[in-house]
Amino acid sequence: MKAAKSGVWLLLTIELALLGSLSGCRNATGLPRPDHIIIILVDALRPDHLGCYGYAGNVSPNIDRLARGGALFENAYSNAPWTKPSVATLFTSLYPNVHRAIDRFDTLSEKALTLAERLKKDGYFTGFINNGNALLHNFNYDQGFDFYDYSESLDSTMAVRTFSSFLNQAEGRKTFVYIHLMDTHLPYHPAESNRNLAATLPPDFRPGALDRDKIRELTSSGKLGEQDKQSLISLYDSQIRWADQRIGELVSALESRRLLRTTLLLLTSDHGEELWDHGNYEHGHSLYEEVLRVPLIMTGPGVPATRLRSRVRHVDILPTIMESVEPGFRTDGLAGRSFSPYLKRDKGKRFVFATGTIHGDEKYGLIEGDRKIIINTGYREKKRKLIGPHSADAVELYDLARDPHEQKNLRFDERQVLGRLMKEIARLMDATPAFQPGKRAIDKETEERLKSLGYL
Repeated sequence: MKAAKSGVWLLLTIELALLGSLSGCRNATGLPRPDHIIIILVDALRPDHLGCYGYAGNVSPNIDRLARGGALFENAYSNAPWTKPSVATLFTSLYPNVHRAIDRFDTLSEKALTLAERLKKDGYFTGFINNGNALLHNFNYDQGFDFYDYSESLDSTMAVRTFSSFLNQAEGRKTFVYIHLMDTHLPYHPAESNRNLAATLPPDFRPGALDRDKIRELTSSGKLGEQDKQSLISLYDSQIRWADQRIGELVSALESRRLLRTTLLLLTSDHGEELWDHGNYEHGHSLYEEVLRVPLIMTGPGVPATRLRSRVRHVDILPTIMESVEPGFRTDGLAGRSFSPYLKRDKGKRFVFATGTIHGDEKYGLIEGDRKIIINTGYREKKRKLIGPHSADAVELYDLARDPHEQKNLRFDERQVLGRLMKEIARLMDATPAFQPGKRAIDKETEERLKSLGYL
């Protein structure tokens, strides 16, 4: 079995090396038009816990292999700190305060033109494999998809099987599939990768029953010890390891059908995860780097094997994909721009705008150059109560070049910079919403499901 897997990955490496030499139908940027497009999104995945981003633990060998054969963006950002607004932005290339799918029961507007709808119009058979995120189920995130599958299990094993079913249905057609994996999202799930560790943990810390509120309460009271924190971080890593194995199987399914050479594949996350970087746990309540920075790896026809320092955002994914499909694709009305030019010249620091919390108060963040500003508005309507530490400052300003972990607030030290960024973020904050989102009344079963994921 090991020899077979090694052989598959040898073929994968050879195929990825050949991608840059394909001629095919090229758009204005020189990238061949892909026959197949896949986005694999691993929920709550921090880039700095992957080997290809420098992590010491051997938790992501399959993702690391993908990265070696394609373009890895070292500075990729989500535009929101939790799933609902983040995925809506990825699907529409609109900021959260423009598409307005921010609150827990918001539905994505039917007037929004999604990536799936655009690609369907271009002749692609579209699929959405939702492996366990109830907040994307029955909230209109499936618009534009020909094939939709929702599983309540957080275990991505089911997603691999569903992907094979999708490929069977799509045989002979151009395809686009979005795969949302939940292995790394609380409360996790029992798996072979965490079995030994789980046996040593208190009942409230075990996969499938992990009580995030209790962990926050213990953190807030100072009763959560360093050993407990390290155990929970190790548990997070074990979930990455499990997801990585399934990603290897997804890629192998493409390789076995000889689809990989004509597939544009992007691997990313909707947001990161706070592991006490700023004194708290989980996500959705802050706009710090550990939550907004995400992995972004791209492989496919014409994509070089390279590491890129250029700053890119989730709003840029739709334009990048559409540019490869429609030469001369216009981005009028969209927040993003294609990042394919960076594949030829690694030079660019696009500004990042982010907003849309679920816990605590509403926040707005802007990164421009090396400076980052965060506005803590104090506005808490419709938000979940935040348990545990949070910033008491209304405004935060950081120099990411000198202080990448955002420990020194410069709001009083750089008043001129602060004033300029305040004006720029005010313009983005005041953007006119494109839609009024609908609201969905949820049944008891969905309510319990959302509670288990920490959304209620």
